[in-house]
Amino acid sequence: MVREKRPSRQTGPSKDPGCPRSRGRPRAVKIDPWDITLLKLLANPQTWSHFTEEDLEEICTKFPEHVPRNENGSISTEWLRYDNDWRHGVRQWQDDLRAGRLDPEWQRQASAAVVERAAGHFDNYKEAEFEEFWGQKQKIPRNMRAGKSAALKLVDLVAANLFRKGDYWVFSRVHTRGTDRIEVVKDCKIEEIGDSTLTFAIPPGILRHARKINQNIAQEAGTQGSEPCSDEDDVVRYTISNVRMLENKIIELDGRIPKSTHSAWTSFRCQRDNQDLGSLYEVRQEYYVFKHLH
Repeated sequence: MVREKRPSRQTGPSKDPGCPRSRGRPRAVKIDPWDITLLKLLANPQTWSHFTEEDLEEICTKFPEHVPRNENGSISTEWLRYDNDWRHGVRQWQDDLRAGRLDPEWQRQASAAVVERAAGHFDNYKEAEFEEFWGQKQKIPRNMRAGKSAALKLVDLVAANLFRKGDYWVFSRVHTRGTDRIEVVKDCKIEEIGDSTLTFAIPPGILRHARKINQNIAQEAGTQGSEPCSDEDDVVRYTISNVRMLENKIIELDGRIPKSTHSAWTSFRCQRDNQDLGSLYEVRQEYYVFKHLH
């Protein structure tokens, strides 16, 4: 008995124009009918004819003065039909209505949350969640205000023995000039700690690392480095009594960007034994909390 050969199953797009798998058939786009209907209703002149004169007058006062109006004072139908800001506002109002954001209880809770957030009630949670889920500390905005911790100066942190010889302060700042993007990064090493001062070894010029470190990196990579340098010309030693002094010295040695008016505490990150201790801003903040709450 000879079996009849079955036709092969078609998996690709059909050549039949009437078939749903036809290439020429446009895809169906999901459209919210209520969204379109409401916009069309508001753009239909007959819709506004159902309002009384008092209602129309009150409604028109809700619109900005620049909105075009008809001779009788009503809103222009063309504007209601084609203005993008108006159409976006209607859709946003519908989204808020669907999500319950116009409910009086929701708005009361949202207003209370704004006050609590401004008071810092959620700061600890945000910090913990950010580091837990992303594995890194948040970047500190350069224009962030330090609050009461700003009363602490560098001399206070030095007196509290928060720094050690061999610690690195990593300076990082990006300056944009037109289409040019200049990034200055320097690893500054603490060499001496006085009663109220710190002495740093700063790489010269535009170098991030000291020349000896750069030579070691080149040797490990198998490339030929420059001639060995002495301790005198390897780094620039500089003693500071405040953080701004170190930032200005780095910018002076680099010579490519202007001095900053933002807080210098956010430009440095502290490293000890290749471990990140946070920015100077964070170190000062943590010490302030420890000093006043413990």
